[in-house]
Amino acid sequence: MIPRLFRLVAALLLATQAWAHPSHTSFAEIGWSADGDALEVALRVIPEDVEELLSSRQQRQVVLVDTPEVRQWLEAWLNEEFRVYADGPSLPVQLQSLDLKSYRASWLFFTVAVPKANTLSLQNRLLLSHNTHERGRVQINTVQRLWQPASDRMTFTDEQPQPLWAPEP
Repeated sequence: MIPRLFRLVAALLLATQAWAHPSHTSFAEIGWSADGDALEVALRVIPEDVEELLSSRQQRQVVLVDTPEVRQWLEAWLNEEFRVYADGPSLPVQLQSLDLKSYRASWLFFTVAVPKANTLSLQNRLLLSHNTHERGRVQINTVQRLWQPASDRMTFTDEQPQPLWAPEP
């Protein structure tokens, strides 16, 4: 009886801990456009997180669907939270398309026009201020630069910019 009770209590504790500290992630792949004057980004997000964030920002219920209004909100959010710098202010993000077929993971595709002669840095703050420890959440953003080996990924858990690309000397 005691071992059975112990297993039940242990399972409940583990379930409570998992519920209290869920991990939330985003994953981005970044590559150069064919002509080399823009970064092309494919960003995988958890739709529920984005809907919750947009609903909070718009102060009404938002469903992640491909409409002009939702595209406008997404592009504004990306410009605030996914910032590419080239020796100065952040460069504008232009949302290109959405792939919302899977509700477990949706994809946002966007570009950032960049002067390739400049050193670039990236600040990926996506959902960091939304999925906080105070809310019992942890947000981890991962970026794969397609010109680097797959094992060389960037990980963002804070708001600090990181080196993205540097021209060859």
